[in-house]
Amino acid sequence: MYAFVPFTTATLRRCALLLGLAGSAGAAQAQIALGLGTTTPHPSAALDVSSTTQGLLIPRLTLAQRTAISSPATGLLVYQTDDATPGLYAYSGSAWVPLGGGSSGSAGPNGLNALVRTTVEAAGANCATGGTRVDTGQDANGNGTLDAAEISNTRYVCTGAAGAKGPAGNAGSTGATGSAGAKGRAGNPAPGLATGGSAGQVLTKVDATDYNTAWRTLTAASAVQLRADKVGGTGEIVAKLDATTPTTIAFNNVLTAPTLGTWDGSTYTVGADGAGAYLIQAALLAPNATQTTSGNTTSRSLGFNLLVEVNGAAYGSTSGNVYYSALINSNNQNTPAGSRVRGELYKVVFLSAGDTFKIRAVCNNTDTGSSTTFTPPAVTTSAASYLAVTKLN
Repeated sequence: MYAFVPFTTATLRRCALLLGLAGSAGAAQAQIALGLGTTTPHPSAALDVSSTTQGLLIPRLTLAQRTAISSPATGLLVYQTDDATPGLYAYSGSAWVPLGGGSSGSAGPNGLNALVRTTVEAAGANCATGGTRVDTGQDANGNGTLDAAEISNTRYVCTGAAGAKGPAGNAGSTGATGSAGAKGRAGNPAPGLATGGSAGQVLTKVDATDYNTAWRTLTAASAVQLRADKVGGTGEIVAKLDATTPTTIAFNNVLTAPTLGTWDGSTYTVGADGAGAYLIQAALLAPNATQTTSGNTTSRSLGFNLLVEVNGAAYGSTSGNVYYSALINSNNQNTPAGSRVRGELYKVVFLSAGDTFKIRAVCNNTDTGSSTTFTPPAVTTSAASYLAVTKLN
């Protein structure tokens, strides 16, 4: 049996009462279909609501109210009004499920990149004549490289066997002689080939590079390269024997300037053509030193210990870049005044292009105990304090 009920508030209450009565009437009674806004409710619907200006308003609950429903029936429908995902929810029998219209979920993680690696495959069991190995897999560790543990598939692209040699073709006829081509431009000079030069110079190689040459003047097998003394210069106070840094001696008055190097007054630099063996001679003179013991000052004769320091080697080095003189220690007070403190050096030193050396010195005496003070003298600024450098080869 079907009934048409006018769609009013009072009618809706009566519909609810009728639905309750219909539900308790039992399976033996006739089915009742209620129509709200329609005279022909659908036979399959217990309640058919029809309207073109209104909707169906179901219970509205907050998230807390919805989750507080005790033992919800499967199919129970509510509208949630709060939280980040409001909307229609139905109870599935085990959980509340949103019914469409919800916001989009966050993007899922990126999938793994597929990688391919190819390597040369030598002739063998996989490829009789060799070929290419093709490994594929996914980049599980994200390093952009297909590692051995990531290989999931391996295939081989093998080189085919060489075919039989075909027969030789017939020789073709000789073609006509072509016309002569245009004359090419002049070639560039050989790299590094020196130009110019002057009378008496020879062309020599600079280094092992082909054609890298320079014009140079031949020198005698043995030639004085530098003579200088301290005339008009400064008399240095030479460091005591226990000093960690010896005194650099300057020879300011140049008598013979070097041709295979340079001299700035205290440092000799070997030039590009100056490599070889050098005899280095140096001499220093000074008046007496003094020594004060318990307030008494006395004159002392002693010596200078000279050395050749090559390329800034540390004082005390035994690496071969510091050359020491023989130790002179004179206590003879009868030596002429002004020459009682002396030092001399004679050394043969092998030097390369670009090497540098200096003459340095220390006194061979120092303070002894708390009551004795040694005062070293200043170097005499005369021709007797001199430096001579001779190239031997």
